Amino acid sequence: MSAGRASAGGAGAWPENAGDMTAVMGPNRIQGDALGVMRAPANTLRVASPYARFRRDHSRVLARLDSLLACVPGRGRAIDEPPLRRHLATIGRQFSTHLAAEEALIYPVLARSFPEAAPTLAPLHEEHDELRAMLASLIQRLATPRSRERDVQVGVEVRDLVDLLRVHIRKEESVVFDVSERVLEPRELRGLARRLDPFIAARHRRVVTRRRKGTS
Repeated sequence: MSAGRASAGGAGAWPENAGDMTAVMGPNRIQGDALGVMRAPANTLRVASPYARFRRDHSRVLARLDSLLACVPGRGRAIDEPPLRRHLATIGRQFSTHLAAEEALIYPVLARSFPEAAPTLAPLHEEHDELRAMLASLIQRLATPRSRERDVQVGVEVRDLVDLLRVHIRKEESVVFDVSERVLEPRELRGLARRLDPFIAARHRRVVTRRRKGTS
């Protein structure tokens, strides 16, 4: 770690929304040096952020969640299956590129350059697995014969998926994107951007191919 990174662990204030994260990621999951960098004031980036597209992805997903919830109104009312299936398919395609790029490139770069971040990355990896499992369970349940009991369970699972997505996105932007922009050198950010472009393009082609074959 460079001297610049070491000095980033100075004084400052923990982000105001930190209390909102403690239900999923308590303070004991974060090491002292990592806290220091998270408290450090944001620097003006000298290069374009490689996370811009990921923040846009997050915004699009968050904008979709209210529509997703509207498909499962509860209180005994029937779920609206066609738009629900479309929303879930779109989220699944997003997972295939977005989560994969984070796991293959973004998280490892931060872990190598700033090992103190490891305790914050492990729970995010686990949440990726949980999000995929929740989505797969929903899709599988929707394939079963319709019944009142099934629709109630679908509603519960949709609300759980929405809740975890909201929390996960908030955490990821705070403890991955914001921290990376503070601690990574400009050359590392540029290198990450160069690697992300072909990776995401390849994943997108794979998703499109699977969709055309009807396997998405």
